[in-house]
Amino acid sequence: MDKIYNSISLTHWAGTIAKCFDIEPPKEADTPLEWLVDALKADVGGKFDRVLIYNPDAQAQWLIQKYTEDYAPMMKYMKYTIPMQTVMPSFTPVCFGTMYTGVLPVVHGIQSYSKPIIKTDCLFDALLRAGKKTCLAAVEGCSMSKIFIDRPIDYCFRPYDGEVVDSAIELIKEDKYDFLAVYNQEYDDNMHAKGPEHPDSIQAYRNHVASFVRLAEAVKEHWKDHNTLIVWATDHGVHLANEGYGWHGTDIARDLNIFHFFGTIPASNK
Repeated sequence: MDKIYNSISLTHWAGTIAKCFDIEPPKEADTPLEWLVDALKADVGGKFDRVLIYNPDAQAQWLIQKYTEDYAPMMKYMKYTIPMQTVMPSFTPVCFGTMYTGVLPVVHGIQSYSKPIIKTDCLFDALLRAGKKTCLAAVEGCSMSKIFIDRPIDYCFRPYDGEVVDSAIELIKEDKYDFLAVYNQEYDDNMHAKGPEHPDSIQAYRNHVASFVRLAEAVKEHWKDHNTLIVWATDHGVHLANEGYGWHGTDIARDLNIFHFFGTIPASNK
């Protein structure tokens, strides 16, 4: 059972987002999922001019399958659920490195739990070349705040998840960014300390769902002039270690199998 892996590699993610946005993908990125791009564009009758990415840490496929009703408030905004296989070793900087570059860890260079700046061409670079106004909102000191730094995009780093989401909503209200990525980590923190299904961990992923809903509602209210792609994109899964805490990084399905969700919010003022 633990050796049954999803067939779609995380390396396809960056190219798929770029194709939805009608921009050139990162230079070495794997091919986009053309069938998904076509389906998403058909939903809005054309192309997207806004993208909102929500990156909640460690949302394993098995977790969503087991507690599906908890995730239902997020799912009602989504039309497509894509089973994906993340990369090894399945640690946060390794996986987000692959997600945003579209290449394997051996290419982008992070192959352990470390946070060097990625030099490989990534989605943020592609957005810059296309003239898209871009912002990354994340927790101070997290992997996302480290590995994609030093690029001429806007950064919004805050002490923890709540402040990140509050700030992201204010950015949505300003209606000036074409691409906004929002990273949260409360579930990952709790499951490492207490286990994947501890009550505090369950509350943490429920908080992620609630945060995503707040972001989606803000998009509906303040990006009415835009066709918006909304994406729930986690980095890796999680398993219960023998010591009773949560862990990931290993070559098992619980760590590697993840769901990514894709939805659309068509412009309502056009």
